[in-house]
Amino acid sequence: MIRRASARAEGFRLWRLGASSSGLRTAYLWQNPDYQLFTTSVIAEMLARNADREACMAVLEEMGLAGLASRYPLALSEGQKRRLALATCLVSCPQLLLLDEPAAGQDEDRVSDDMEAVRRYLDTHECACVMATHDLRGAERIANGTLVMRQGRVSRR
Repeated sequence: MIRRASARAEGFRLWRLGASSSGLRTAYLWQNPDYQLFTTSVIAEMLARNADREACMAVLEEMGLAGLASRYPLALSEGQKRRLALATCLVSCPQLLLLDEPAAGQDEDRVSDDMEAVRRYLDTHECACVMATHDLRGAERIANGTLVMRQGRVSRR
């Protein structure tokens, strides 16, 4: 799945950080969220990526995690850890969002909510997205183009 940047705004608001002089701000969502959660609380994970507490809480609210702000990240359920890992990516205000199997282990309603949050972020920020996934329906919710690999061949869908 490939998503080009869009300047269209649709109500999902995050405060942008200043552009880095070193290049493109990139966020990567690991397939296993345990590989990207390092701090002692959910809010600390968010603040490590964006110092604006209000922005962090807004994203936690969007992802259904606001009530867990003081919890230890690795003590969360697998689904909550996945949502927290995605939230840390979004709050970092990337220009390129790389997602590795964001739907893994999630029920269809949760995947729908998560992809909707990603779509709103992409629609309101100058951000491109590349997603590796087996969930084509989830990817198509946010994609404006897809490439599919089957038996070693790549094709447009």
